[in-house]
Amino acid sequence: MGKACAMTDTTTEATPTRSRRGRRIAWVVGILVGVLVLLFAGASWYASSLLVDGMSIQDYTEDLPDTVVAVDDESITLEMATDPATDPRTPSLAGVRFGGSDAYLQVGPATEVDGMNATRPVIAVVGDPPAAGSTARVEREYFPEDPQVGLGLDFTEVQIETPLGPSPAWYVPADGDTWAIYSHGRGATRQEGLRMLETSHALGMPTLLVTFRDDLVGQPEDGISNFGLTEWADLEAAVQYALDNGAEDVVLLAGSTGGAISVSLLENSDLADSVVGMAFDAPVTSFGQTVDLNAAERGFPAPIIAVGKWITEQRVNIDFAATDYISSVGDLDVPTLIIHGTEDSTNPLEASEEFAAAAPEGVVTVDTFEGAEHVWSWNLSREEYENVLADHLTSVLAD
Repeated sequence: MGKACAMTDTTTEATPTRSRRGRRIAWVVGILVGVLVLLFAGASWYASSLLVDGMSIQDYTEDLPDTVVAVDDESITLEMATDPATDPRTPSLAGVRFGGSDAYLQVGPATEVDGMNATRPVIAVVGDPPAAGSTARVEREYFPEDPQVGLGLDFTEVQIETPLGPSPAWYVPADGDTWAIYSHGRGATRQEGLRMLETSHALGMPTLLVTFRDDLVGQPEDGISNFGLTEWADLEAAVQYALDNGAEDVVLLAGSTGGAISVSLLENSDLADSVVGMAFDAPVTSFGQTVDLNAAERGFPAPIIAVGKWITEQRVNIDFAATDYISSVGDLDVPTLIIHGTEDSTNPLEASEEFAAAAPEGVVTVDTFEGAEHVWSWNLSREEYENVLADHLTSVLAD
């Protein structure tokens, strides 16, 4: 009996000890889970903030990160903000804009790189370049200002009556009755389209270079790019303008987000049947997929990106599923050319390849440009780019 009583007492004392230990473990686990949840939520909100910032329409004209070291009529040496040895602009044609000056230089690929300095030949000059020490930006918009200054082409600024109000467009006349309409990318301007305009005009196509809501020139809406979900209505207004002014049909030209706007028009507009061809430079064909590919390359875990995208949908007017034009391209019957650089770190080449693969056979052609960054294919390989585009447009016009 004595031993039995002793055993009973030991058991009675051990039970509370194990219970307290279990509560401590549960408490520690709870804290760890809470910390992980907070870290996950914080990372997802951070990812969402990056997305919202990336969707915002910003004025890049005052972003002048480079510095003039020396400049004359034959060459310019710039101290670059990024290493010119790896900068994709180094081997490309480019424009140079200056702070506090209306001057603009057209320059060739860098001929000499010395540390952070890159020297380029000057091809053409607009205005008087400022002295050494001035801020500058090497940019892809090689042709300056407008069709007259950049290409020597007469043009008229017309007003397109969009659902939000009048939006300006450059109209460049030509003799044909198939019009080209160029849609620029997020953060860009009509100036971006001058590279394709040179080809469309040479083929006799009257051309409109249009603006959109929230692109710093068009009507205000919500301050972000909606990747075609709302902007297609502005492009529809431009198509209607063309049809009202002599166009029999139209070809849609575009860069980057302008591609999403163009495809969205085909999905949503009653005027889609008037589109007989398209040609895009690095188009955004699925904003959600572009986000996923970029995030994966930067090491973001997929669950954080998924939640970050959901948070973004609650914060701003975007529906990632609705911007997935790859999922609906199976009905596309408009011959489409996609030009895309292999080193595009903004909108990876894989997205264009998937868009083409999902389309009916032979409808979408992807022409890749080795080494080109986002919408830099023309700058890197001008002659090849113009030949590819001219061949496609000539084929469309022949049909």
